[in-house]
Amino acid sequence: MLQIRHRHTCFVLLELERENLEAANLRDLNLSGADLHQQCLSRADLTHANLRSSILLGADLTDADLSETNLEGAVLLAANLRGANLSRSRLIDAHLADAHLCGANLSRANLLSALAEASCFREANLGQAFLEGIDLRRADLHGAILRECRLANANLRGADLGGVQGERVSLMYARLADANLSGANLRSADLKGASLVRANLQEAILNEANLLRTRLDDGNLERACLEHCNLAGARLGGANLRGARLNHAILHGTDLRRTDLRGADLSRTHVLQEAGLTHALYDQSTRWPQGFRARERGAVTSLA
Repeated sequence: MLQIRHRHTCFVLLELERENLEAANLRDLNLSGADLHQQCLSRADLTHANLRSSILLGADLTDADLSETNLEGAVLLAANLRGANLSRSRLIDAHLADAHLCGANLSRANLLSALAEASCFREANLGQAFLEGIDLRRADLHGAILRECRLANANLRGADLGGVQGERVSLMYARLADANLSGANLRSADLKGASLVRANLQEAILNEANLLRTRLDDGNLERACLEHCNLAGARLGGANLRGARLNHAILHGTDLRRTDLRGADLSRTHVLQEAGLTHALYDQSTRWPQGFRARERGAVTSLA
């Protein structure tokens, strides 16, 4: 006989004639505040269930169906949610630190202000998910789908977002210092005011992205594609832009001091004359707008 009790009152919420909850049908049940720590819920059906403020610490939810489930304030520390379906689930203020969500479906899920530090979302589907204010420090999101995802004000310091599919993702004022975004597709992303200091954006696609007043100081943007993006007021001091493509990018008031522009294509950029280029490094393969005199603007050739 398996009894599920309330985390505080120890009141029995559910009694089942079985040893564990593997593949159990728990859909539509009210298990608010339930103590389910270390429980085996692999392949369980929890669709529409109420698990608000429940304890699922270390629980096995592999391939479980949690679609449209209420997990607000739930404790899922170190829980295994690999391949789980969390589509449209409610995870506001949930504790997901060190949780494993590799390959999970979180499309349209609500993770507002959730704590997911050092968690794994590798190749997970977060399309159109709401993650504003989430803590994803040092999280693994490599290869994840972030299309139209809302990550404004999120903390992603040191996170791995290599190869993510993030078209039209909102990362306004997000903290991405020291994050890895190599090969990421951030086409038409909104990164207004975000901090990507020392971030790795090597070969990232940022076409038509909004980088207004974004901080990219000392970042690696080697061979990145920044065509048609808005870099007005952005700070790229000391950044590596070797081989980057900036055609039709807006560079009004952009700080390009001490940047490495060797092999970069700036031939069709807008208002480059308003950008700061003191001690920027260029070579014979750097492409400037016709008639632009880089040396007079303080740029330094590597051939000198």
